[in-house]
Formats: sequence, C-alpha cells, structure tokens
Amino acid sequence: MAKDRTQLRREEILEAAVEQFTARGIAGTRAADVAKSLGVSNGLIFYHFESKNQLIADAFAFVVDHGLQALWKIVEDDRPPLERMGRALSLYGPDEEATGWRIWLDAWSASLRNDSLRETIVRLNDAWEEAFMALVRDGVESGVFSLTDPELAVTAIIGIMDGTAVQAVVRGQTDRMRSIRRAAARAVTEVLGLTETDKALLLESMSQAK
Repeated sequence: MAKDRTQLRREEILEAAVEQFTARGIAGTRAADVAKSLGVSNGLIFYHFESKNQLIADAFAFVVDHGLQALWKIVEDDRPPLERMGRALSLYGPDEEATGWRIWLDAWSASLRNDSLRETIVRLNDAWEEAFMALVRDGVESGVFSLTDPELAVTAIIGIMDGTAVQAVVRGQTDRMRSIRRAAARAVTEVLGLTETDKALLLESMSQAK
C-alpha cells in the first residue's frame, strides 16, 4: 500500500534521493526513481518539492549541512586554534575513499544545468568559507597564524583542499596521491605563516583527526 502523504516525512524523501545519487549520479536521478524507492507516487514527491531540480538541490544540502554543522562545532570548541585548524582541515579534506567528495564533484557537474543546485552550492561554499574565516581570525588574534589577509588565506586554503579532493577522487589510493596529500598539507602550513614547530604540530593534528 502506498504511503499517505501525511505519513511520509520530507527527510525520508531527502534520504532516499541521496541514495539515488549514489546509485545513479545526481544528473541521472529522477523524481520517479525516488518515488519508486519509497513506494509512493510521483505526486507525493512534488507535494513536498516544487520541482525535480529543487528536490536534488535540497537533497544535496541535506548531506552537506551535516558536515557544516560538524565544522562549526570544531570552530566554536575551546581547543587552541592550531588544534582546531588541524581538525577542521581533516574534516574538510578527502578521506582515503573520498566518499563525500564524490557527491561534491557530481554536484558541481550537475549544477551546470540545474540553477537551484548551483545556487545551493554557492551558498554552502560560502558557509564553509565563513567557518574557516572565523577559525583563521582566531589564530591571527592569538598570534599563532602569521598573516595579514585572512580572506586571501581562506581562499587559498579552500582552493588547495578542493584541488586535492578532485585529485583524490580521480586518482584513488595511490602512492602519488599520498604525496599530493602531504604536499597540500604543507602548503596550508605556509599559507598560515606558521613557525616550523607549529607546522609540525598542525600536520600531527591533521593526522590524529583522521
């Protein structure tokens, strides 16, 4: 029996859409696929979402918001800025499987033809940068980070991490990829203007957070 619209929560639809992302890719996911996986009609999906593009954009935000909330917990923690930065970089950067980043890359590609998704990505990118900006400013105020332009530093850090993530998705777990990860981490320590001692501490913090 199909579920009544009052029995199906919006969150259930978002979770089902994310599962379809993994199976079909974002561009290949249809509202009908989501409806079928839940055993409901297409009309019920559109009762909650005005269009397929909006469903996809909201499902992507549903995934990313979890990571963003985790990042703000790190930023607002009472640990020293250097340790928080290490934890934040570890959270943001790709893990060995680059699982979360596969969805990001898929979303970037799909957003070329989905304005709702593109706007969502821009909003979420800005939110991640805002969190890193708060962390960088904490480090500057405490005298740990030696830099004069926090905004430029955050832009550089995000660029380094994004580029590393793309490489991780494409290359997989290879010796060359491990070298790229190490080089990217060292590049971030240079951007932050750390002393040699603090560079080592940041790299250690990133390693421990994995």
